[in-house]
Amino acid sequence: MKRRSFLRSALGSSITTTTALVASLPWLPGCGGGGGSASPTEPAPHAVTINVDAAATGIAVNRRVLGSNVEWVDRGDNLLDSSGHFDPTMLGLVQAMSPAVLRYPGGLQSDTFHWEQADNEHAFTRAMQPTLMTPQRLLELCEATGAEPLFTVNVVTGSADEAARWVHAANIDRAVSSITGRPLPRVDFWEIGNEPYLKVDSRPDLDIAPAEFARRANLFIRAMRAVDPTIRIGLPLTQDTRNDLPVTPYPGFARTVLDGLTEPFDFVAVHNAYLPFAYTAGASTNDLYAGAIAAAESVRDDFVRMRALLAELRPGATIPLAVTEHAPLFSLGLGATDDWSTTPLGALYLADLLRVFADTPDLLLANHWSLSGNGRFGALGGNDGSGTGGFNRASADVLTLASQVLHGNRLDVAITCESVATPAIGLVPARSALPLMSALITREGNTLRALLIHKDSTRDAQVRFDLAGASAGRASLTTLTAPDVTRTDNAPGLWQRSVTAPAGGTSVALNLPPHSVVLLELTM
Repeated sequence: MKRRSFLRSALGSSITTTTALVASLPWLPGCGGGGGSASPTEPAPHAVTINVDAAATGIAVNRRVLGSNVEWVDRGDNLLDSSGHFDPTMLGLVQAMSPAVLRYPGGLQSDTFHWEQADNEHAFTRAMQPTLMTPQRLLELCEATGAEPLFTVNVVTGSADEAARWVHAANIDRAVSSITGRPLPRVDFWEIGNEPYLKVDSRPDLDIAPAEFARRANLFIRAMRAVDPTIRIGLPLTQDTRNDLPVTPYPGFARTVLDGLTEPFDFVAVHNAYLPFAYTAGASTNDLYAGAIAAAESVRDDFVRMRALLAELRPGATIPLAVTEHAPLFSLGLGATDDWSTTPLGALYLADLLRVFADTPDLLLANHWSLSGNGRFGALGGNDGSGTGGFNRASADVLTLASQVLHGNRLDVAITCESVATPAIGLVPARSALPLMSALITREGNTLRALLIHKDSTRDAQVRFDLAGASAGRASLTTLTAPDVTRTDNAPGLWQRSVTAPAGGTSVALNLPPHSVVLLELTM
């Protein structure tokens, strides 16, 4: 994960209706980092009704929102063994998670990476490392998982000619897999730099002013398209603020870059979902919980702002968005909450974020930060020399559930449930009425799947799942819940997993525990 001085800072078709506004969130039991205690009696469940027309055609799902990131450093963040071969346990976990797009060679690590070199400079330590996770290995990982590659070119310490040679090697020369002997996937998606709108605390030599970035971007885009005119090139941009807090040290970055850019680009890369990200110490557990369950909707709002900016500066152009990095981020440099990225609460936010991504028609792709290792940010842990082996962290469990849902067509959904008022916290603004239930529903053939995100911190939800135009025969319910959603153990099993078989019919009754992520699968 990158530490920087200013860290990061078409509505979809789902319909949500809410009733019985609750004034504030109740105390969250079982969580460290705050005072208070749970009620001695079980609070009464709240009623939720979910309506879906199971016979509707729907809209084709976009599996590219299930992307991830792989860095070149540290054996590809522990995906490889010391000889440069894939660790079988880690590879199996990646295949089970089924990432749709893999972005490489990193975030900040891409600013010091030269793809033709056998050794490269670690952006933080400045030490030279052997490049075991080479472009060849990354493409072989794509081959093994079915993922599409996205390469980020080095616009800071690299050159346009170097980037053009990389396009030629990837798409014209086409490497052959050392594993299967088949041609490796071509690279259709390319990104011009990582986060040029930020400054690196320890690497001022990697800073680049917006006008200079625009000048270099023109050179890179021109050189790369000359090699392969069919590639799709992304431009990293950002708003100046989120929740009225600065997220770039370069005010007007996007306007300056777009004013100086003459070459065409195909999508805008944003990193607007590292949330809730409390800037200052002292946030309560309740406020951080509220920020996590409200954060996904603030990402949707930021999409609206970015579309408005593009419409103003590129009138008439249709430019999709891509979130090439996103992850739960509660704090940075503030102590215990820095580790909350691996908690079930962070994964609860991730599930809701994937729901927003799937419900955003002009979102090209999205990449979780990151696939493995990488401190507390990798979806997979282990294989770090400690002898623990590879394992799913809480985020990987959610990504795996979401991967099972995102098949076929996405259906409209109407939800009636209670809502809460949430306070402003970090980069997440206050919301007056946040629904306590959200859902992503798809249909593939005769199978209907729903990813349900239950955000209530203390009460069960009694859910009536009503089907129009169909009746469910068999039903399966996979539930992830946690006694302590802020538990930070770097270990598997932070979620408690259960599988049940509710009765079918035109209306399916469900009981969901507090702060849970649920996969409902119905056979029509």
